[in-house]
This record gives sequence, structure tokens and C-alpha cells, in this order.
Amino acid sequence: IRNGNLFETRIIIEAKDDIAKPVLVVSQDLWRDITINSFYPGAEEEATKDRFRLFRYPPMKVGDRLDIQIDGQVNPPLIGRNKGVIALRDGERNLAELPIGLQVLP
Repeated sequence: IRNGNLFETRIIIEAKDDIAKPVLVVSQDLWRDITINSFYPGAEEEATKDRFRLFRYPPMKVGDRLDIQIDGQVNPPLIGRNKGVIALRDGERNLAELPIGLQVLP
């Protein structure tokens, strides 16, 4: 991605089992010098804990699908690489985790 560009991220969660307390977890370092312009659908609750942003959603039953769209913009000071993780938890229990890197060119 180039400095100043807009970008879209889509995260699709399909419940293979019931998820009582779905929480989307994003490393704060991944969004360093990035402005998030929209996040749809919005979470029921948002929090920050241990250098992570937490987005809590309603319970999901087997077969439910949650399609999240995040629109962001790279701020001018960011050049180089942001690294982090995006994870899905059921409460405090990790269900899935994906390491993510974002390379920003001048």
C-alpha cells in the first residue's frame, strides 16, 4: 500500500460451533499511524486491553456468519511495516489467530 492511500479490510467469521462471546481482537501496532474511517457492523462493546483492541459481538450459533468491513487510511507519517495479529476469541479463549503485516511505501 502507498502512504496516504485508502484501503478496505474484510473479516468473515462463520461459526462452526456456537460462540457465546465473540470478540474480534486487533493488535494496536497493526493500526499504528492508520485512521479507521468506518467499521461495520459496529461492535456491541469496544475496549482496549494489553495493547489490543477488542470488539465484542452478540452470540453466534452454528452456521451464523458475521461479515465485518473496515475502511482505513494510511496517515502521512507511516512508512515501513506494521505487524500484528487479528484474532477471534470466545470470551478469553482464543479460537483463531492470524499474523498480519502491512507494508507501506512512500
